[in-house]
Amino acid sequence: MEGILISFSILFLTIGIFYLVMSKKILLKIIISLTSIFFFFLFGITGIGIMGYKNLLKEEVIAQVRAESIENFVILYVNFPGEEKENIYVRRETQEKKWGISANFLKWKKWLSFLGFGISHL
Repeated sequence: MEGILISFSILFLTIGIFYLVMSKKILLKIIISLTSIFFFFLFGITGIGIMGYKNLLKEEVIAQVRAESIENFVILYVNFPGEEKENIYVRRETQEKKWGISANFLKWKKWLSFLGFGISHL
Protein backbone atom coordinates (compact mmCIF):
# COMPACT_ATOMS: atom_id res chain seq x y z
CA MET A 1 0.00 0.00 0.00
CA GLU A 2 2.68 2.47 1.01
CA GLY A 3 4.70 1.56 -2.08
CA ILE A 4 1.78 2.51 -4.29
CA LEU A 5 1.35 5.84 -2.48
CA ILE A 6 5.03 6.68 -2.79
CA SER A 7 4.95 5.70 -6.48
CA PHE A 8 2.01 8.06 -7.06
CA SER A 9 3.92 10.71 -5.14
CA ILE A 10 6.91 10.39 -7.46
CA LEU A 11 4.59 10.39 -10.50
CA PHE A 12 2.96 13.64 -9.38
CA LEU A 13 6.36 15.22 -8.73
CA THR A 14 7.45 14.26 -12.24
CA ILE A 15 4.25 15.69 -13.75
CA GLY A 16 4.66 18.90 -11.75
CA ILE A 17 8.27 19.40 -12.83
CA PHE A 18 7.41 18.52 -16.45
CA TYR A 19 4.61 21.12 -16.66
CA LEU A 20 6.73 23.68 -14.83
CA VAL A 21 9.53 23.35 -17.37
CA MET A 22 7.75 22.45 -20.63
CA SER A 23 4.42 24.28 -20.58
CA LYS A 24 4.13 27.48 -22.64
CA LYS A 25 0.96 28.86 -21.03
CA ILE A 26 1.65 30.50 -17.68
CA LEU A 27 -1.77 29.70 -16.14
CA LEU A 28 -1.53 26.01 -17.08
CA LYS A 29 2.05 25.95 -15.80
CA ILE A 30 1.09 27.34 -12.39
CA ILE A 31 -2.15 25.39 -11.80
CA ILE A 32 -0.92 21.95 -12.87
CA SER A 33 2.47 22.36 -11.20
CA LEU A 34 1.02 23.48 -7.84
CA THR A 35 -1.68 20.80 -7.91
CA SER A 36 0.86 18.11 -8.75
CA ILE A 37 3.25 19.22 -6.03
CA PHE A 38 0.35 19.28 -3.52
CA PHE A 39 -0.52 15.68 -4.39
CA PHE A 40 3.20 14.79 -4.28
CA PHE A 41 3.37 15.92 -0.65
CA LEU A 42 -0.01 14.40 0.24
CA PHE A 43 0.77 10.93 -1.11
CA GLY A 44 4.39 11.04 0.03
CA ILE A 45 3.62 11.95 3.63
CA THR A 46 0.80 9.40 3.79
CA GLY A 47 3.03 6.63 2.39
CA ILE A 48 5.88 7.43 4.77
CA GLY A 49 3.44 7.55 7.71
CA ILE A 50 2.04 4.12 6.86
CA MET A 51 5.58 2.73 6.57
CA GLY A 52 6.38 4.13 10.01
CA TYR A 53 3.32 2.55 11.60
CA LYS A 54 4.07 -0.81 9.97
CA ASN A 55 7.58 -0.70 11.43
CA LEU A 56 6.14 0.27 14.81
CA LEU A 57 3.75 -2.69 14.79
CA LYS A 58 6.36 -5.22 13.63
CA GLU A 59 6.99 -8.05 16.08
CA GLU A 60 10.03 -10.27 16.10
CA VAL A 61 11.78 -12.70 18.40
CA ILE A 62 14.94 -11.20 19.88
CA ALA A 63 16.25 -14.29 21.66
CA GLN A 64 15.18 -17.49 23.36
CA VAL A 65 16.60 -17.83 26.86
CA ARG A 66 16.75 -20.95 29.02
CA ALA A 67 18.28 -20.97 32.53
CA GLU A 68 19.54 -23.76 34.77
CA SER A 69 20.80 -23.54 38.33
CA ILE A 70 23.54 -25.91 39.51
CA GLU A 71 24.78 -25.43 43.09
CA ASN A 72 26.13 -21.85 43.23
CA PHE A 73 26.14 -21.30 39.48
CA VAL A 74 23.48 -20.21 37.06
CA ILE A 75 23.86 -21.23 33.43
CA LEU A 76 22.05 -19.26 30.74
CA TYR A 77 21.51 -20.71 27.29
CA VAL A 78 20.72 -17.91 24.86
CA ASN A 79 19.73 -18.68 21.27
CA PHE A 80 19.61 -15.69 18.91
CA PRO A 81 17.72 -15.99 15.60
CA GLY A 82 20.06 -16.66 12.70
CA GLU A 83 22.74 -18.29 14.84
CA GLU A 84 23.10 -22.06 14.78
CA LYS A 85 24.71 -22.55 18.18
CA GLU A 86 23.44 -21.15 21.41
CA ASN A 87 25.53 -18.85 23.58
CA ILE A 88 26.27 -20.07 27.09
CA TYR A 89 26.76 -17.68 29.99
CA VAL A 90 27.83 -18.86 33.44
CA ARG A 91 27.29 -16.70 36.48
CA ARG A 92 28.31 -17.43 40.05
CA GLU A 93 25.62 -16.70 42.57
CA THR A 94 26.60 -15.65 46.09
CA GLN A 95 24.47 -15.00 49.14
CA GLU A 96 25.00 -11.23 48.87
CA LYS A 97 24.46 -10.94 45.14
CA LYS A 98 21.54 -12.87 43.78
CA TRP A 99 20.37 -12.00 40.33
CA GLY A 100 17.60 -12.90 37.96
CA ILE A 101 16.13 -12.29 34.56
CA SER A 102 13.03 -10.19 34.35
CA ALA A 103 11.00 -9.03 31.39
CA ASN A 104 7.81 -7.04 31.21
CA PHE A 105 5.82 -7.11 28.00
CA LEU A 106 2.73 -5.16 27.21
CA LYS A 107 1.03 -6.37 24.06
CA TRP A 108 -1.90 -4.44 22.67
CA LYS A 109 -4.34 -5.42 20.00
CA LYS A 110 -3.15 -4.27 16.57
CA TRP A 111 -5.83 -1.59 16.17
CA LEU A 112 -4.88 -0.05 19.54
CA SER A 113 -1.20 -0.10 18.59
CA PHE A 114 -2.08 1.64 15.32
CA LEU A 115 -3.71 4.43 17.33
CA GLY A 116 -0.49 4.85 19.31
CA PHE A 117 -1.35 3.00 22.53
CA GLY A 118 1.42 0.43 22.06
CA ILE A 119 4.20 2.94 22.65
CA SER A 120 5.50 2.90 26.19
CA HIS A 121 8.21 5.07 27.68
CA LEU A 122 10.17 3.16 30.30
